Amino acid sequence: MLAALALVVALAGCQRKKSAGPSQRLAPSSGPSVSGAPGGPGAPGASARRWPAGDLLASDVKFIHALYFAPRAKADPQKALTSCKKKVAWQDGPGIVVKDARPPLQEFAPPELDSLRFMAVDVGPDEGKAMLAGEAPLVLSFAAPQAQARAVLRRAAQLMGCVADATGALLWDEATRQVFSRKAWQDERIAPWEGELPAVTHHTVIHFYQEGEANRAVTLGMSKFGLPEIVVNDLPMAGSRDIGMLINLVAQTMLERPTVARDGELPVDASKLKLPPALRGVGKRAAQTLHVQVGEKLQGDADNRLLEPGFDAEVGATLHERQIALLEGLLGDPGEKVLGVGDNDTEMLGARDRARVALAKLAGRFAKERESDGAHLIVKAPFKTDKGDNEWMWVEVTRWKGDRMEGILINEPFHVPTLHEGADVVVSQKTLYDYQYTRAGGQTEGGETDQILLRREQEQGSKATP
Repeated sequence: MLAALALVVALAGCQRKKSAGPSQRLAPSSGPSVSGAPGGPGAPGASARRWPAGDLLASDVKFIHALYFAPRAKADPQKALTSCKKKVAWQDGPGIVVKDARPPLQEFAPPELDSLRFMAVDVGPDEGKAMLAGEAPLVLSFAAPQAQARAVLRRAAQLMGCVADATGALLWDEATRQVFSRKAWQDERIAPWEGELPAVTHHTVIHFYQEGEANRAVTLGMSKFGLPEIVVNDLPMAGSRDIGMLINLVAQTMLERPTVARDGELPVDASKLKLPPALRGVGKRAAQTLHVQVGEKLQGDADNRLLEPGFDAEVGATLHERQIALLEGLLGDPGEKVLGVGDNDTEMLGARDRARVALAKLAGRFAKERESDGAHLIVKAPFKTDKGDNEWMWVEVTRWKGDRMEGILINEPFHVPTLHEGADVVVSQKTLYDYQYTRAGGQTEGGETDQILLRREQEQGSKATP
């Protein structure tokens, strides 16, 4: 599902432009990666149990929020809590409980500074340092029966915001493992509520991290609604944005229509959901039934049930091809186009030569940085068309040894009918035209030919405009 530029197939073959980056809703995992074999749950023959038919909701809901002081509270937290309960009209009732505690900081420690880049929402390093040296946090444990769970979650957000304003605190959501500034808490957890059905994206987060030679996406925060977390295994990094949209669509479906109709079948109809702006343009097959199964829990996952969309009903020779088929059917196909490049295009050839030199230097550190830093590499490789020329397409590298690169094709071919996006392919380093290397922090290198293609497209567009 890689969006690309479009003009004509020319002498040296088609050149593709790479996709946009991951959705802002995706966040790298703050925990350790867990190794696992490719082709995990979701592949045909995998040992997976269909999710049983029935209600997805837990009978009751429990969650924890906390206030951290950076480094001291501006007002007495207990008095502020008492006052704020009156302001937000908090009422305990049958099964509705809020318990507060002031454990020593070391017993309910905030995230370390190196984790803040993943876990902080509008909280800077200086505030993080002050938080680590602060006084005992105020920890509030909430519980409610399912019938009142959403109302309690909303009122709890208001209560926490009120106490944070009075004490100058930072706010912690234990379910999503995030720390918020007071403004971010207001913007994310209080303001977006409309009625009893919020947009789930404001209350959950997706951790996307490397697992073995592929990637894994898993939610945090669904437990606050009494719903299972959602996991998708064995993913290419290039599909992170679309997988994020799929997960958010499934999550909103479960929130609004929390029933598995028959064993392993979850009906999804985007036209009947309260969707955030990012999901309001989903594709023509947005109403369909997804196959769902019981997910395998790994170290670092939430203490919650785990639901996994399956891809075995889709058409495709590999798991990644089946994933793409489902995503395109559910979210729509943005379409790909190509740009012709001639054999004697000196600007592109110069960029190609520089890319090859840079790639040779990268070879020694790729495997180590991929494992330690979540770095990923895509390369532009040639594939022979029926006419004997080359169609240049992007490949996400999963293994690199010597001249041999194994990976996943992340373009849909125009002129190579035997291949499809998501195919497992092998390419030669010495034949590559370009590369892009991205580290966990977002730093990138390479991609010069894409920049040239984009500039040319813009120039042609300007000339065509009267």
